[in-house]
Amino acid sequence: MDDKPKPVSPPPPTPDPLRPIIAPRPTWRSKASNWFFGLKPADSVLKRRAAGLVDKLEIAEHLQANGTYVDIGSGTGHIPTQIARRAVGLHARFVCIEPVSRPTKRVLHRMRTRTDGHVHFARSIGNRLPLPDGVANGVSAFFVLHHIPYPIQLEVLAEIKRVLVPGGLFFLWEDTPRNEREFLANEVWDRRLNFEPRSEPHFYRSGDDWQKLLTESGFEPVNQAYYEDHSRRRGEGLIRHTGFVSRHTPASHG
Repeated sequence: MDDKPKPVSPPPPTPDPLRPIIAPRPTWRSKASNWFFGLKPADSVLKRRAAGLVDKLEIAEHLQANGTYVDIGSGTGHIPTQIARRAVGLHARFVCIEPVSRPTKRVLHRMRTRTDGHVHFARSIGNRLPLPDGVANGVSAFFVLHHIPYPIQLEVLAEIKRVLVPGGLFFLWEDTPRNEREFLANEVWDRRLNFEPRSEPHFYRSGDDWQKLLTESGFEPVNQAYYEDHSRRRGEGLIRHTGFVSRHTPASHG
């Protein structure tokens, strides 16, 4: 019997944060989404919506010269594009994280021609960011976390803290239903807007629950914003959304 120890394979190299990592195979939904949101009418709607969300949180007031900003769940790229446009002249760097979708051609063109930032797209997930510790001045996640199971939301928050510099900011927008009726209405709204199947689960929290979780996770409140959608469809009614600007405070939380 051969008792010689078997050679141990070296660990895989740490992903270069400036290079895309291997992408999963696109799904029909991601292909359809890219096609639809690449059309000029849909692109225009998403562009206006992204600009409104960025401005409601006053993100431009918090951007720093030579800063690094990470967007989680970038989708077709409209949110990071609007943040980058507000950082013109600051020579900031942007890293866009998305597991499946790709930025549309229009978004790529805008980022390349209307911003002076360095923009990189990486295929990854929110609880495994391909970035070193303490590199980001800001992290954004707009309407992403309610698609992630509650325990993994905690992992994402921990990962965001890991990549933020001390005092770095987390920009969050979420659907925030307050009761079961609003939760169910929000699900219908979400599925219709995002072409989601009826089996797609959602993991919403109320605005108060999000603020409590952020505070417990080591994020200090800086600013909040709100807006509401009013569905005219029977039985849906009010759809609530809350935005948060929170500061990573490692001194008071380990």
